[in-house]
Amino acid sequence: MSLPLRCLLSTVLLIATGTNVATAIDEFGDLKTLSVLPQTQREVETAFSRSSSDACEQIAQGEPLEIRSFVSYLTERDRLSTGQRPLASARHSLFSVGLEFEASDRAALPKVSGGIIADYLEKNCVLIQGRVRRDLLDRELYFHHRPLVVTAQYRGSRLSEPFEPLVASKVREFHGLGLFVPETRILKAEKLRTLVLIFKNDILQPFSSRTREQYEFALIRGRPSAVPNQLENHVFVTT
Repeated sequence: MSLPLRCLLSTVLLIATGTNVATAIDEFGDLKTLSVLPQTQREVETAFSRSSSDACEQIAQGEPLEIRSFVSYLTERDRLSTGQRPLASARHSLFSVGLEFEASDRAALPKVSGGIIADYLEKNCVLIQGRVRRDLLDRELYFHHRPLVVTAQYRGSRLSEPFEPLVASKVREFHGLGLFVPETRILKAEKLRTLVLIFKNDILQPFSSRTREQYEFALIRGRPSAVPNQLENHVFVTT
């Protein structure tokens, strides 16, 4: 079986840099792509369910809020992965999510720990982040499809905060659907800069204690930036 030209070129490059050729298969091989967004309610629900393995990876307490350099291991999942060593990636914030309570939720908090939880939500925000890679051939930047998430204080925070269980359960509802690529026969970094996320939220129905599921898409388009090793991100959110 012959390798595609791109894989052969990548192999040559890795030989030149002293990298184990056994790992030089396809740097885009682990990426999920999609060419059409789900349209109907059923398609959206199915897409969300099938992307559970690509829920936001949580960054542990005490880590830098961002990692601008390219490293092999960004998360515990990277360290525990078997087989091929992960490609070097950076970790950049894409957008922030505020944490707030409905009045009914606040009233339902435990009496002992409720004040601590409410104080945590008022002082912290959630940063949804992207895993940014650098092309092996031409060093162009592109996204990985699986997002990351970190909590931080609104002011003066340089290191990540711990996740409250309530927050941890909600951020798991952010999934990476894939990278939007209309034409997938030939992949290159420039085509892998539109990240599609999906988020499920429970909305309280008017005049009722019942909730309904609402799904939102977040499309992040990375464009070349004047800042080295960084994409300029544009975020679009739709329901």
